[in-house]
Amino acid sequence: MRHLRASVVVAVVCGLAVFAGNLAGLWWVTLLVGGVVGWFARPGAVAGLLVGTAVAWIAGMVWESGGGVLPAAGVVASLAVSDRAFGWAVALATVGYALLLAGSGAWLAAAARRMVQRQKETQHV
Repeated sequence: MRHLRASVVVAVVCGLAVFAGNLAGLWWVTLLVGGVVGWFARPGAVAGLLVGTAVAWIAGMVWESGGGVLPAAGVVASLAVSDRAFGWAVALATVGYALLLAGSGAWLAAAARRMVQRQKETQHV
């Protein structure tokens, strides 16, 4: 139960940070938030990061498009594949990209943290 509560807190905090960054045009905040979570990761934190990121990017798309996500994504789809009917695929790819961005930030920071810990351990030997 404690891990679930921690995951919800992580999801809310990450979601708000990513949403605010996206509204400011700072898409790379998603990578930074993922990095912070990866550095300080606890059980369930990455799940909270991914949920918060997905909700933030979906909410951002809804906010920026004025509620017309699929028509707006349809314009992008018509430029890419000459068919507005694939707007759903553009929206899905956008959320997938966001999840990959957050996950790669978390992975990179977790790997860096492990390297720092190992270096400290070898210096004390």
